Amino acid sequence: MCNPIPIVRSGWILRHALRKRSPTNIVDEIEYWYNNGWNIFDINDDIFTLDKERAIKICNEIIARNMNIQINLYVGIRVDTVDEDILLHLKKVNCKFISYGCEAGNNKILKDINKGITVEQVIRVNKMTNKYQIPHKFNFIIGHPTESFSDAMDSLQLAKKLKSSFVVFNNLIPYPNTDAYKEIINNPEAKFNYDYNIYLNDVISKRNIPIYETNLFSTEEKKKALQLCWDYEIKSLYLFRFGLFFWAFAYYIGKHEKSKNVELLFYNYFMSTKIGNYIYSKLISSPW
Repeated sequence: MCNPIPIVRSGWILRHALRKRSPTNIVDEIEYWYNNGWNIFDINDDIFTLDKERAIKICNEIIARNMNIQINLYVGIRVDTVDEDILLHLKKVNCKFISYGCEAGNNKILKDINKGITVEQVIRVNKMTNKYQIPHKFNFIIGHPTESFSDAMDSLQLAKKLKSSFVVFNNLIPYPNTDAYKEIINNPEAKFNYDYNIYLNDVISKRNIPIYETNLFSTEEKKKALQLCWDYEIKSLYLFRFGLFFWAFAYYIGKHEKSKNVELLFYNYFMSTKIGNYIYSKLISSPW
């Protein structure tokens, strides 16, 4: 098996307050692992770019120490905290992947969920990130409390319009005491399909099992929307992983139920053999 990639946390949440680690402290940890043979680092911080000055100091500290490393930002960076200066510095420290949180494909739903961003900002960041040639993806959620089938299709159309490496869609999971959960509970025209004691014990954000329905978005419509979005997600992901020549074969083989045994066979090969694991780590899990 491959050794895990070190995960760097750049801050801690303590009693609803954010305690930031200093740039020097963060890069000290990176340098420790770098001196022990690691050169790929995941920074798990979805507000890494919120404090622009601090983010740039971290990048400059890495550059000053002359470390030949790769960093990835996988956890959903906010598009309204990114500008060309940030992207330039991320490019200088060999950032190889950025994940952006988008969530919805029209401004009405983005406003309803208090996301605090606009579709126009998403498109702008997509163009800027491509300018600096940094691979990236956008994350969407299907099933917001005020969403309709048409709104979900707006998300799909925006995903197709964006020139990103690939896109990801998730089925909304309304966790108890969240705003989404409270909004569903307080909507007389909404109905849960499952008790939360059931759906919280199953990982179903990537399964076509709508947790609830509303008068705006029925269970059957959600299933249809999720399937359409996931078909496009798989298509975009396979194109990114395998390139133009192989994507069609992988996509059409992978989407059919009859291929699941073949898919499982390949997965077991990649995960249980030394050669297979090497191929997975070099060509599939980290193709960039």
